[in-house]
Amino acid sequence: MKNFILVISFFIINTVVFSQSVENSDTSSTRDSITQLVQDSTIQAVKDTITPTSTEVNVSTLENNNQPDSTVVVAPDTTIQVAKDTTRLITDSTIASNDTIQPIRSKRSIELGMCPTAYKGELGSYQQWTASWHVSFVLTRRKRLNGEFCFLGGTISGQNRDFTPSISGVEPVTYVNTTFYSGSYNLRFNILAKKNYTLYVSQGIGFMNFRPQNGKYEDLTNLAETRAVNEDFSTTSLMLPTQIGTQYIFNNLFGLGFKVAWLNTRTDYLDNISEWGNSDNNDNIMAYKFYAIIPIKR
Repeated sequence: MKNFILVISFFIINTVVFSQSVENSDTSSTRDSITQLVQDSTIQAVKDTITPTSTEVNVSTLENNNQPDSTVVVAPDTTIQVAKDTTRLITDSTIASNDTIQPIRSKRSIELGMCPTAYKGELGSYQQWTASWHVSFVLTRRKRLNGEFCFLGGTISGQNRDFTPSISGVEPVTYVNTTFYSGSYNLRFNILAKKNYTLYVSQGIGFMNFRPQNGKYEDLTNLAETRAVNEDFSTTSLMLPTQIGTQYIFNNLFGLGFKVAWLNTRTDYLDNISEWGNSDNNDNIMAYKFYAIIPIKR
């Protein structure tokens, strides 16, 4: 009996030690490997402490038996099976307790919402705000670093009646309304990852397409007289979006969030003006993104 108690104590201690390694791991993929390690070490200890045939345990009195000093014969296979069952029970219970401290998140989610946007260029510096939309497909398998696909579309406006071009004798546009669509892939790093709350930053790379128009809704790309001689530009641009945001996830995996984004475009033509303005700086777009979180799969 003393040897049997030592064996049980041994595999309980092993189970607790090994279970600590799953705190930040995927529970379903780790449970079997941990259980197997504990079982192997426990079964070996059982084999070392029992005889090859059987182990006799003296009991002073058995239930429903009036004969004292009876002997119970425990087969080695039975002892090993008990060790296996008890090991899995303890391992599952420990892993379940570790799950409760993990951040609440689904493996995939969709973020969608509306956002006010503004631009910075020759005709304004984040002064006029217009409504845009955004949607993101987010992978949230890991606690810290994850990827996301982001799409943003809408309009930006700028007006500067006092704009003076760098050369005289020309009349550039003083008002612009630009329609744009963008898509990017971002790496999101969770600075703070609590059970329900997350604070994160992200950096990405993508492309955007834009079309500037004047107050008459005329496409300025076709009006060469609104730019310097022989000045043409592409309406597609590379961008390097930067974001910082926060979100709260409810226990049902739905949530709400907010993030600030700078698209960091590689073009100076969002307002159709470059050479007549400050061509050393690219135009930029800022967006305040309010969004709802919809889980796809836990």
